[in-house]
Amino acid sequence: MPNTIRALLFDLDDTLYSRNAAFRRWVQEFVHNDLGLAEDDQRCQEAIEHIIDMDECGYSPREMLFRKIKEAHHPILQKSVDQLIETYNHQFLDHIRLEEETQHLLTALKGTGLPFGIITNGAISRQLHRIRVLGLDKLTSCIFISERFGCEKPDSAIFLAAAACLGYEPDDILFIGDHPQKDIWGARRVRMHTAWLHHQREWPAELMETPPDYSIGSLGNYVPC
Repeated sequence: MPNTIRALLFDLDDTLYSRNAAFRRWVQEFVHNDLGLAEDDQRCQEAIEHIIDMDECGYSPREMLFRKIKEAHHPILQKSVDQLIETYNHQFLDHIRLEEETQHLLTALKGTGLPFGIITNGAISRQLHRIRVLGLDKLTSCIFISERFGCEKPDSAIFLAAAACLGYEPDDILFIGDHPQKDIWGARRVRMHTAWLHHQREWPAELMETPPDYSIGSLGNYVPC
């Protein structure tokens, strides 16, 4: 870690925890319980992969996703789209967890006294609930959720507010996130150092002029000394 880094900021979903892994666990349970497909049924794996594809790594609106699921599996699903979304929001929390490498990183940060915070886009109730389930609210009070703050990443205001909360200038802070534009491009605009969690993806061609300072495969690749 560069000597100029005095604090860290993290994205939440698919950074501090694997949102896609949690969604796959939820889909497997949903296909077994709600669609009634046994694990050894060929249609089971096909349904799992189809739903994961429609999810678009979480960027597909939930109403649109569950409408598509109902269309694909009608009349098996008796619940309305609203009921499916409500059930999903409760069940999904059972499937999110901090990976071991993330726990190791956060423990290391605590040991070094390096402060950190979280910036996440999304609804207040949903994101706060996830943060509490993961126990992150016990580790930092610097938590910025777009709906509560009033603007989303990559807007500079939310990055600058989080930096002020930590008590450091932006160029003293390392931002770690998985979204090229919302996380990395947004943080670079305010002069933060950046580490892109690439998840086996290539950096987008349209952002080649503003690459991240570091490209990492996991949070375990970036533990402070």
